Amino acid sequence: MRKGEIFLCPDFNFHDGCTGNKYFVILNNPPQDKFFLLILTTTKPRLGWENRPGCYVPSGCFFISANTQWFPDPTWLKFNSVYSVPYQEAIDKERNNTFRLRGLLTTECCNSVVNCIKMSFDITNEQKALL
Repeated sequence: MRKGEIFLCPDFNFHDGCTGNKYFVILNNPPQDKFFLLILTTTKPRLGWENRPGCYVPSGCFFISANTQWFPDPTWLKFNSVYSVPYQEAIDKERNNTFRLRGLLTTECCNSVVNCIKMSFDITNEQKALL
């Protein structure tokens, strides 16, 4: 697992108790004693979210156009949906196919996402230190 990789988790546990397919992007390359930061994606925009590519700190998202950066549909990365997963737990989930590699952001796009989210109030200082 490495920064910029796009994964599918087919049995993601949502906050409402439901499970289903969920895509996420790895935001960092942590040492083995730290955490991977995963940011969830959505193709369902919220009111006020922009639909032009780029960083939208006030809206709490980063927008990626359809058919770019691997995503076939317009996709938003949600700053309020960043998860800290222990290094070994994430590696184990990839090995047992719970996390399934699907694609990779370009280095430029991934760095833009990371720089954008660093300006956000949606993640903790501990998470920012891992970026």
